[in-house]
Amino acid sequence: MSIDKLRELTNGLPPLKALISERQINTVEWETDGGTCIGFSLWDEKNASVIRAFLSKDTHFKRHIHPGCNETMIVYSGQMKVKSNGDERLLKAGDSIILQVNQPHETWAITDVWLIGITVPASEGYPRARKYVD
Repeated sequence: MSIDKLRELTNGLPPLKALISERQINTVEWETDGGTCIGFSLWDEKNASVIRAFLSKDTHFKRHIHPGCNETMIVYSGQMKVKSNGDERLLKAGDSIILQVNQPHETWAITDVWLIGITVPASEGYPRARKYVD
């Protein structure tokens, strides 16, 4: 498929230079309770947001929700723990989890972790909305 056909099908995919420039600008470091988490925007529009994120070992996000969006995390390197609804899951490379709108959850990086994060709709997702809860 040609890039022109792809632009037609996606209602005007931005030119490659614009995508590269946008990606360089859309890097964010999130506040954590330990460790470092840096996100690199891969796709961000009104209906969906996709990020590639690095969490250093011992990165911890205390219990929080994402109001108005579902969050999917797909781990492709390392191990992390996710606690939600009273359950704890260990996610390793190849594992994923889907968290529903307003579903409280807490995460810890057991090792250095690389993951893909997807929020739908994006208007309430990365990197904008995280609301801490008790």
